[in-house]
Amino acid sequence: MLQRWCGSLLLGGNAAQRIMILTGTPGGGKSTLLEIIEAVIGPANVCQLRTEHLSNRFELSRFLRKTTLSGKDVKGNFLQTEGAHVLKALVGHDLLSAERKGSNIEFQIKGEFGVAVSCNSRLRVKLDGDVDAWRRRLLIIRYEKLKPKERILDFAEKLLTEEASGILHWMVDGAIMHLGECDTMGEYRLTEAQEDRVDQFLAESDSIRHFVIDRIEEAPDCDLTTTEIVSAYFDYCVESGWVAFSSREVEMALPDMMLELFHSARSAHIQRPYGRQKGYPRVALAAK
Repeated sequence: MLQRWCGSLLLGGNAAQRIMILTGTPGGGKSTLLEIIEAVIGPANVCQLRTEHLSNRFELSRFLRKTTLSGKDVKGNFLQTEGAHVLKALVGHDLLSAERKGSNIEFQIKGEFGVAVSCNSRLRVKLDGDVDAWRRRLLIIRYEKLKPKERILDFAEKLLTEEASGILHWMVDGAIMHLGECDTMGEYRLTEAQEDRVDQFLAESDSIRHFVIDRIEEAPDCDLTTTEIVSAYFDYCVESGWVAFSSREVEMALPDMMLELFHSARSAHIQRPYGRQKGYPRVALAAK
């Protein structure tokens, strides 16, 4: 998959409309890979990706005459910023309006960029109910091997000096393979494991909703305190191998979800032996 994706950057246009995410082991080679790719396709064709600024009307003008957008070693909230949703348009062949600073002239750019993001921590995406659109957009490769014991200085430059022709040949072969799969499928040919990787990423990004659906049920004569729900949510994430949202994030998400799924409004009168607590009536934890 990586070879075909690298080949797609040579072709330009992002026919499959995908975003590549490289995540996992710090120092495992993710940034080195992106440095090599940027050198092959030409640094003049690459622009730094800053999702926190994508809602700014001037930000898109930076992408004029670029083919690839790259976010290297980004923070874990990179896909949760207010502008992150624009990424779907930047690869989805949408026409986007842009404006240069100091000019009132508006122009359009087509969202057909190659997009690569590398991150050492666990990324989560702000879904806003658009799970299927993100599923169609993402490719994920995990770096899971241990960090090399000895670091090679300027490793990307060294590889390019010694292996540039081989790297280019490898990318050209990837481009040919990608053209073939686009002709037959209009898309990357993904294995079940590769599709499952994206599904798990999206599920972890929506872990609160998954927990509420899987582990809470209607129970007319029962109730749950917010503390009990949050504690059960943390256990659920441990079982699933996910990084949990914070207690505050869970508490803020619960009212809308509980109303939507169980018609249970938050109450400050949930009785417990130690006094009244905040929580939700007519619900209980489901059996595992």
